[in-house]
Amino acid sequence: MKNITFKPYSNCHPGEYWSIFFNSEVVKYPRGEREILFFLILNDEYKPLLNNYGDACYSVIVCNKSKGISPKSKITKIKKSMLSKEEYDPINCLIELPELSCFYKRKFRVLVEKKSDLSFITKIKRSRDDEWENIEGEFDGYKKSDLKFNEDYIIKSFKKVEKNIFYKERINRLNCILRIFNDYKDNQGILISDDIAAKKFASGRKSGFYSRYIMLKKLFEEPSLENIKLFF
Repeated sequence: MKNITFKPYSNCHPGEYWSIFFNSEVVKYPRGEREILFFLILNDEYKPLLNNYGDACYSVIVCNKSKGISPKSKITKIKKSMLSKEEYDPINCLIELPELSCFYKRKFRVLVEKKSDLSFITKIKRSRDDEWENIEGEFDGYKKSDLKFNEDYIIKSFKKVEKNIFYKERINRLNCILRIFNDYKDNQGILISDDIAAKKFASGRKSGFYSRYIMLKKLFEEPSLENIKLFF
């Protein structure tokens, strides 16, 4: 009998936990593919950690899709951190590493942190030396360009093209875009990253929310009347 492995969403509060790495999947989103690594969160007795509703807690690592052949990729960094003391060889690990599936069902100490409204695993404690490994990749988090995308940027972009919008509609249209932006900004008022938006909005009933996120990105990349019209 073939078992079906779960692919849950992250529902774990920030903190340091034991976990079991049990699955990974490449997910296709409108702006590219991501590899999701799934972890079951455990308590200090190595039993599944339950939330207030009696549901098991899970967390994830989100990576850019990678063949795992680049020594600088996030997947490579994760695999190195998962090697046991017996498996780790400082020379061999720079030449080759096991398939990701070889690490399934292993226990790891992980650090879960909150980004926007979602939680992700950002560090893994290395089994070989009990030291924390920061697994955040070069392409994670905010891009420099994303840091500019806030309410002030939207207002300035709108001002550049408002002469082409009927006078009585200008304020309403600007306020409408700002209201939409409120659903896609973090606690600092900055547009959330692609990875967070994809995980939060890109599937099921929330796919319409992801479409609006793409519209905001287009407006940021090219503040034109055509991209403003996408909202109406």
